[in-house]
Amino acid sequence: MRWIIWGVVCFGASIGGLPWQLPSSAVAGSADMGGELAEELSRVGFELSPGVAAKLPGELLPRTGLVPPAAIEELVGRHRWDRFAADSRLAPVSVTINPVMVQGSRVGHQVRAAFTLRTRLTDHLNQQDGSDTLSLGQVGTGGAVRPVTAEELKKVGIKPAADGNERFVCLEISLLNRIDLKGVIRIQRRVSPDSIEVAWGFDHRFDSLPDLATTATKAGSNELGERVDGPPEPYAGGGGIVTARELTSGDSTASGLPVVIVESRLVFAEPESWFGGSNLLRAKVPLITQEGVRTLRRRLKQSAGLSLYKGDLVLFRRLAASCRHEAGLWLPAIKEGWELAAVEAGHVEGQQAGLQR
Repeated sequence: MRWIIWGVVCFGASIGGLPWQLPSSAVAGSADMGGELAEELSRVGFELSPGVAAKLPGELLPRTGLVPPAAIEELVGRHRWDRFAADSRLAPVSVTINPVMVQGSRVGHQVRAAFTLRTRLTDHLNQQDGSDTLSLGQVGTGGAVRPVTAEELKKVGIKPAADGNERFVCLEISLLNRIDLKGVIRIQRRVSPDSIEVAWGFDHRFDSLPDLATTATKAGSNELGERVDGPPEPYAGGGGIVTARELTSGDSTASGLPVVIVESRLVFAEPESWFGGSNLLRAKVPLITQEGVRTLRRRLKQSAGLSLYKGDLVLFRRLAASCRHEAGLWLPAIKEGWELAAVEAGHVEGQQAGLQR
C-alpha cells in the first residue's frame, strides 16, 4: 500500500496516510476540486475561544504558478538550501511558532512548518488500493484514528462529498502523556496541476454525540502516585492547511526523484489549565514536528522499496570506515544504517560487535 502523509502535524499526530481514490479524469483535469474548508480557514481562521477566531500564518507557498524565490528563502529560514533539500531523512525542518493572544492571555499557538520530501506528486494522485480507506492506524504519541461511519455522519446531517475529496476521522491521542484529546477531524483535499493541498480542522458538528465530541481530559494522580483522569472538558481544537509543491529546478536524486517542498500552517488552542501557562507545549512542538517529518520520509522511502536515503548512507559509510570496533558506542538509532554500510565496507567484525552491544 502506498503511503502519503502530508506533514499535517497536530499534537504529535500525522494526519494523512490517505490513499485517496480519484477518478483518472479528475487527476488529469485542471480544475480545482474541493477547497471549501481551506478557503474558510484562510479567510476566517479557526475559533480558539468564544467569538475569537485565530488566523493561520500567511501563505508563503502558492498552490499554483511560480514559487517566488523570496518565499523559498523565508520557508527555509536559517538553513542553507543544500541542507534543507538534502536527500536525507535528517534534512532540517523549519518551524516558527507564535502565540495567539486574547486580552493579554495566550489561548493558543500559530505554527508554520516547512520541509522537503523526495517523491513525485503524481505518484499520490490516483491511489487505487481501497482496502483501508484512510490507512492511518497508529499515529503520533500513542493515539489512533478511525473513519467516521456513514451512520454517524447521518446523525449530524452530513452527506459525504461525491467527489471523494473529503474525509471525517475520529482521533484519539495523548498529548505529552498528560492530556488526552478526542474528537472528529474533517479533512479536505484540493488538487491542482501544480500542487496537492490538504485542509483539516476539528469539527464541532459532532459535539452532540458523546462518543465523538471534541474533548480534552487532563491526567492527574492520587496520593499513591497512580494516574487519575479528570472529567472530559470541551476543547476548542484547531485547524490547518498543508500545501505540497514539486519543484522543477532539476535538483533530483540519483533515482530521479525530484524535490517536493511542503508548507504546513496551523493554529490550535491550549487552555491555561493544561500546563499552567508555561511554555512546555510550545517547546515540544518543533521536536514533535521534526519526528513526524522523519517518520514520513522513512515511510516514503520504504514504499519505494529503499531502506536509506542516499545522504544517510554516505554518512553511515564514513562511520563504518572510521569506527570499526567502536560501533557499539553509537546510538541504536543508527543500527540499520551501520549494518548496511558496514557490510558494504567489509567491516563485518565491527558490524557484529556494534549489533551485539
